[in-house]
Amino acid sequence: MPYAIILMSCLMFGVAQAEVSPGREARIYTIYDIEVDQTSRTVNQARRIALLNGQREALQKFFAKILRPEDISKLPYLDDRQVRELISGFEIQDERNSSVRYIATMTVHFSRTKIYDLLSLLQIPFAESLSTPMTILPVLEKDGSYFLWDRDNGWKQAWDQYGGLNHLVQPDIPPSTLSQRLLINSWQAYDGLAVKLADFAKKNNLETLVVAIASLERDLVTDRSRLTLTLRQGLDGQEVHRETITSELGEDSLSTDVIADLYQRAIEKTMIYLDNQWREKVLVHFGVASRISMKVRFKGLEDWVNVQEHLREVSLIRDFTVDRLALDHAAITINHSGDLDQLFLTMAQQGFVFEVYWRTPEDGQTAAEEIILSLERCQP
Repeated sequence: MPYAIILMSCLMFGVAQAEVSPGREARIYTIYDIEVDQTSRTVNQARRIALLNGQREALQKFFAKILRPEDISKLPYLDDRQVRELISGFEIQDERNSSVRYIATMTVHFSRTKIYDLLSLLQIPFAESLSTPMTILPVLEKDGSYFLWDRDNGWKQAWDQYGGLNHLVQPDIPPSTLSQRLLINSWQAYDGLAVKLADFAKKNNLETLVVAIASLERDLVTDRSRLTLTLRQGLDGQEVHRETITSELGEDSLSTDVIADLYQRAIEKTMIYLDNQWREKVLVHFGVASRISMKVRFKGLEDWVNVQEHLREVSLIRDFTVDRLALDHAAITINHSGDLDQLFLTMAQQGFVFEVYWRTPEDGQTAAEEIILSLERCQP
């Protein structure tokens, strides 16, 4: 039975995004910053081994991003040839070498078609959609004091320097401005004060956020430094996750290296939690695929081209066909993976907005009539 939905897309401008290097952005089928360092009898041999190892490491990180942890063990061993077949290309940066040593950083791109074919053969569900950026407020608790916007907040500085391009969820760390300080302070964020969180979200045009609390202390039993990570999520400040991370560096005090290591491990724990949460929402199960028809309204050729470009950016859309084309509208059929809720959620990540209209036929059963899609530019 068709669904009655008017689908509009607002191209949003001025929305805060995670800071990344020029020319780099998070992509579902790309893994960045794979560092390789290989020594062998000759530099050519070292380079060949390094690049093979780098591609395999990238594949491992890619599967860790799109698969549930319990499904990774279902993957078979892949030899070097099979790994290469899954890769559509790679780039090399910061290349250095001597006569016997090769060092470089790699960016590896994977083939959507080859990955899909492999996982469908194994019947392993996977995530194929990136989330919109998640705003994170990093609060540091140390020696009985709380820090958020302060210069002494090394926890926030660690987040500011974190890229996060290889995750499903991109972290967005607000800058330490006077206006942000007036909206919420460190104690209010630490305590999860709902009224202040809601005010901060409203002023920053956010639907949700995460308060990531790092509490530094000494473990009196092991005499090692430890960090307790507490995550509050949502505008009600509800605690959703807590775990303790103990230093593995064997330092006797809270040295710079120990703290930096604890911060990085806590950041990764936070991102793993957020990735797992998002993955469950968009997980595509094989055998759950369908097609849906809709009418597309547009003002002219340029709008029609824009609609098609945006549809191609929706990862769950396998393909679409144009059944009928007129001057101001078209009828299309979309072949997609996942169920309709996942499809619409994924389209929402691309800026699409939905309005649902229903009709009540003579039998009294509420039913949908049709889907109308349009693409409108919104002002900032």
